[in-house]
Amino acid sequence: MRVAVFQSAIYVASLESARQIAVFEVVGEGAKQVQVLPNPALSAISTSMKGVIAMQKVIELGVDAVIVTRMGGECEKVARGKGVKVMTVKEGTKVSDALRGVH
Repeated sequence: MRVAVFQSAIYVASLESARQIAVFEVVGEGAKQVQVLPNPALSAISTSMKGVIAMQKVIELGVDAVIVTRMGGECEKVARGKGVKVMTVKEGTKVSDALRGVH
């Protein structure tokens, strides 16, 4: 399973505020980081479009799931419409801990 994690430092972050998007290949209990890119939402001019821009990017990456601390309803609808599973975790969750919950 290919999973995109919106993160800042070692913590999961929101779609709009994450510093970067890390893509992991998750097999069984293991997760291997395969790609890291800056979150395109940070350079978006329109505040209302930040989440949509970030979600479009992960859909382009062909991920099966995303892990975030929060996501707007419209973005979640777009993700689910493309077959991308949305996993929401609490603020302060470490990326490594969030990845343990992926199946």
